[in-house]
Amino acid sequence: MEYKHINDVGKQWIRKYGLALTKELLGIIRSKYGSIPIPNADTTLDGDTLRSEAATEKEVLVTQLREMLDQTSRKALLEADKDEAEFLQEKLQKIPYPIYIG
Repeated sequence: MEYKHINDVGKQWIRKYGLALTKELLGIIRSKYGSIPIPNADTTLDGDTLRSEAATEKEVLVTQLREMLDQTSRKALLEADKDEAEFLQEKLQKIPYPIYIG
């Protein structure tokens, strides 16, 4: 599937997942270099924090995608149509018949 054919919701999900992957990669790089010496001090990098945040974000996004796909599955859509049709039938049964005098 080409990116240009994906809807806006899908593109937004891809952007968020790409950000999580980027965060994970940056965390791996920062973990490799735990501390960097600077003049008169030493600074520590937050690689492990970034990696854990990225893992959490990826897990949430995958769960969100699964829920979204379950809601838009063919079976779920057919059940929603069935419920709508039943509600309409109930509504139509409550409408009184017109009285014809003729």
